[in-house]
Amino acid sequence: KVVPAATGPWEVWLRDNGYGRPAGSPRSSRVLRLAVDVPARTARIEWEWTEPGWFEPVFGDVDLLPSGHVLVTMGHCPQCASAPAARRTTWLELDPQTGAEIWRAELPDPLQSGYRADRIAPCDLFPEQRTWCPGR
Repeated sequence: KVVPAATGPWEVWLRDNGYGRPAGSPRSSRVLRLAVDVPARTARIEWEWTEPGWFEPVFGDVDLLPSGHVLVTMGHCPQCASAPAARRTTWLELDPQTGAEIWRAELPDPLQSGYRADRIAPCDLFPEQRTWCPGR
C-alpha cells in the first residue's frame, strides 16, 4: 500500500519475504512501514513487525485499514521447497501504534494455503440482509 503525500515523505507498507539477506542471517519475513522521500530517493524504516519462526518465501500481504490498524496475511506455500512444512496460513490485525495483536485466524491444515486478504465489510457483501444492515 502506497500513501502518497503532497509534501513530506510518502508512506509505503509492504511485506518483506526475507530473500537476499546477508549470508548467515536467519530467514525471516516481516511487515514494514517505510517513509519514502521521493525527491531524495531514500527510504527509512518507520515501523516493522515479525514474530519468531515466521518465514515464507512467496505468499503474504499487508493492508492499511481505515482504523489505522494493519491486516497482515502470513501466507503459506505448502508446495514451495523452502517453506516451513508445519507453518499455517494466518491472518491477523495489528495496531502499529502499540504493537498489539487485535485478532488472529489460522487455517487448520498446513496443506491449505492463502496468499492475500482484504477487509470487506459484511454489509457490502450481503446488502440484502436488512436485519444486520439497516438502511440498505
